[in-house]
Amino acid sequence: MAARRTLFSASQLRLRPASLSRGRQFASGSSQPTPPPSSSSASTTKRYEKQRRNEWIVIAVSGAIAAGGAYYWTNRPKDVDDNVFAPPSSPEPSSSSRNFSITVRHPSTGERMTKVFTMLSDSESTKRLRQNERVVDVQDAGAVSRYYVNSVAANAPIEDRSSQAILPHANSASAAAFFAVMDGHAGWDTSELLSKRLIPEVALHIDAAHRLAEDRARNPGLAAKIKAALGAGSGSEEEIRSGLVKEAISTAFLGLDKRICETPIEMLKRGGAASEGYQAMLPALSGSCALLTYVDSARDTVYVACTGDSRALAGYQDAKTGQWSVEPLSEDQTGRNIREQERMRREHPIEEADHVVMRGRVLGGLEPTRAFGDARYKWDREMQAKLREAFLPAGSGGRGPPQLLKTPPYVTARPMIQSRRIAADGKQLRFIVMATDGLWDMLSNEEVGSLVAGHLSEVKGRVGKEELEGKVFGKAAAPAISDQQAVLSSSHHPLARAQGQQVFAFQDENLATHLVRNALGGGGAQRVNAYLAIPAGDARRYRDDITVNVVLLGEKQASPREAKL
Repeated sequence: MAARRTLFSASQLRLRPASLSRGRQFASGSSQPTPPPSSSSASTTKRYEKQRRNEWIVIAVSGAIAAGGAYYWTNRPKDVDDNVFAPPSSPEPSSSSRNFSITVRHPSTGERMTKVFTMLSDSESTKRLRQNERVVDVQDAGAVSRYYVNSVAANAPIEDRSSQAILPHANSASAAAFFAVMDGHAGWDTSELLSKRLIPEVALHIDAAHRLAEDRARNPGLAAKIKAALGAGSGSEEEIRSGLVKEAISTAFLGLDKRICETPIEMLKRGGAASEGYQAMLPALSGSCALLTYVDSARDTVYVACTGDSRALAGYQDAKTGQWSVEPLSEDQTGRNIREQERMRREHPIEEADHVVMRGRVLGGLEPTRAFGDARYKWDREMQAKLREAFLPAGSGGRGPPQLLKTPPYVTARPMIQSRRIAADGKQLRFIVMATDGLWDMLSNEEVGSLVAGHLSEVKGRVGKEELEGKVFGKAAAPAISDQQAVLSSSHHPLARAQGQQVFAFQDENLATHLVRNALGGGGAQRVNAYLAIPAGDARRYRDDITVNVVLLGEKQASPREAKL
């Protein structure tokens, strides 16, 4: 029998057989688990190390990172109900107006302490903002013309990740485009794994879905079975294919999370070495949200899958009037979401109704209700005890099961998936913003949409929020800002928002950098300079990691004057 044809290029989709573990070491004193000594032979260790090098990029973690990790466990931004965005302390008297103080926690004792920093200059801030930016012009990818990426850390090390892939179709002139952002918590192990594995997993399943849809078109009997399986009734060919693609994405998400959480269990059953079991435990015990966008240019459709609280925003432009509009393509899945609360209460016994979600968090601890990893909320107590005894000996650190854990799992990786046509009802989808919650903590959907639309409309300089929204959304515009309105009063703490109209800055060519700058203060340069002066680790008390991916669709854009490829 002839080999099955694949829609994506085989070389692009090939996955190496690999375990889900990856090397990582912690310095003494870290609150992360300390790896137990290896009991395997020297030859086994060498083979294991070689395998790890082939599967993952090994990232060395220094003692400084251990201190950052200890700080993280003290504050636990996603896992406890501490108010990490508490108002900053009042500035201490200083001989220089560029100095300011903040309250932080001691990395070892957790006690509050005051640190004094000196604000960066405008040029220093710009250099730091652009340190990780990238822009890629996409060729032969159908609707996608360009994408921008940037990340700014608040944790030490950063727990966010992002990945992108343009995969050519084997039988089409246009390629499939995939974009993903991952927001890790309790470490970066899960988000790092997802950055390598999520897009390939999804692409493989989508490829199978498209082939099934084509087989269905040629086989009426198969068509009826697929409709029944999807509950599609008399749906159109387009609706049936869309249902197959969504199911494929969901299957890929759930399958990958299952392997993350079950790999340590399988190693326990077969008596795996303690050192290997430790490596497999890392991505299971940490966690990550994931947001994925699949652009199917051949069928003029975009799919967005969200697990957790990262967010996607679509920007449309009217073909006749040029007016802009925005639409969220995801829903934040946290304990504050009423629909998520109701879903979780339905999935657990009635006697747990009062504490399945407490204070907006799963069992009072974890903020996202959907995530990869976070096996503490998915394994039962007995299994957690066995795994800790085998792979995390006493005194190695890490946390045990949540106190209220009774009927796991409480957290799922099943994504919520939406699809949209790229062109419909006289409107063209021009951009998609994908970002971790660090951006959305600072800016609303409308603000992000107006900033991107304004940038594409060649707005320059400093612009007030109301004036900008008037230009791009057609709202009643406010008067233009004065120079005095754009400057923070010297009597305010530099991290405090200015009174009056919010001011945005249009000075970065890279759209992702443009959004990050305005999230940190925009036209209030003093605020931007203060935020970026606080080193990662200390910065986490006042903001989160920010990762942004802006995807442009439609007409090819002129190349930016400054680009990092």
